[in-house]
Amino acid sequence: MNKNKINLVAVLVGVILAVAAVVAGCSKKEAAQETTAATQATEGTADATTGADAGNEGVTAEPAAAAAETEAAEDLVVDTNAILHAAEDKISLADYKTIRITMEPVEITDEEVQYQIDSVLSSYQTTFDVTDRPAELGDTLNIDFKGLKDGVAFEGGTSEGYDLELGSGAFIPGFEDGLVGAAVGEQRNLDLTFPEDYGNTDLAGAAVVFEVTVNSIKRVAVPELTDDFVQGISQTAKTVAEYEAEVKTQLYDETYKQQRLQAAFLKVLNESSYELTDASVDAIYDQQLASLTSNLSYYGYTLDDYYGMMGYTQEQFEDTLRKESRGVLKQQLMVKAVSEQEGLTVSTEEKEELAATYGYDDLATMLSYGVVESDIDDYLLSQKVWELLGTYIVEG
Repeated sequence: MNKNKINLVAVLVGVILAVAAVVAGCSKKEAAQETTAATQATEGTADATTGADAGNEGVTAEPAAAAAETEAAEDLVVDTNAILHAAEDKISLADYKTIRITMEPVEITDEEVQYQIDSVLSSYQTTFDVTDRPAELGDTLNIDFKGLKDGVAFEGGTSEGYDLELGSGAFIPGFEDGLVGAAVGEQRNLDLTFPEDYGNTDLAGAAVVFEVTVNSIKRVAVPELTDDFVQGISQTAKTVAEYEAEVKTQLYDETYKQQRLQAAFLKVLNESSYELTDASVDAIYDQQLASLTSNLSYYGYTLDDYYGMMGYTQEQFEDTLRKESRGVLKQQLMVKAVSEQEGLTVSTEEKEELAATYGYDDLATMLSYGVVESDIDDYLLSQKVWELLGTYIVEG
């Protein structure tokens, strides 16, 4: 499965949790932490679980408990919009035609500038075949591998044509180091032990052997940041120093814009009043729980594993998720109310474009991966309302 396909769920969940955290009374820092936690549940667990790339199905074995939770989660998937429209949920929408906000200072660090520059440099990288030396750290090896436990291949431990960057930390300790010095066509047996805290309890602490064949070795060359390079990509900057200043300005402008829009959205959201039904809150709670459970299961994790990773007890997790579910319902009501007053809608073409952005062939394919269409509608409408409210801002 394409990693972007998993990340779409993180986007849909992360957007609503970020707002919900603020609605529930969290500080700005706490809201960011809640969003990070939600995102890490889908994006970050790949590294914590196997370390394999999310697009690879090798080395990952789904525990029976996780599979059982996934099956149960599928029974919980609910079209929350259908319930929302049918229930007696109400909103008294705050005046959004004149939104007064006070902006906090925006600071862009040198680290943020460097991160952006590194991303630009990486986009111009080139790849070449290595044929005159053995593999080194930093090389990308195309490999076939089979994992054996007690001489028997274990589920999820076999893959062919897998691209692995040595030194990336993508696989369990010892796997990548064990391929340093290997030549094209060479076969190696790696005697390794899975970490004791590995997500799949069947493999945690287990001694295994990986039979690996190296098909090819490639090296990525990233260009250096020079005056010549800058002149080739920037319409205004002529030197490295000028380009760094340009990037800093761009980051400032984008950050300022997003903070402005966020402040406007949250002001209207928080100044509106609501009457919420338990049925709708429960439906959103069940849907979010199902999405989280399904994504954790994809990486071989259970909800109990998640509680431990996040430092939650089950009761704390459920309380937090229920508060966030109320916040999500408030956001749905606010977005729906503004959309109706402004005549905003979501077209099938826009949903198809979103599907393509996240690597799906089409909308139908995206939905087949468990993405709920009402979530897509909420996400796209939220973006439209987000931008619209920015046009009604009066600062000061």
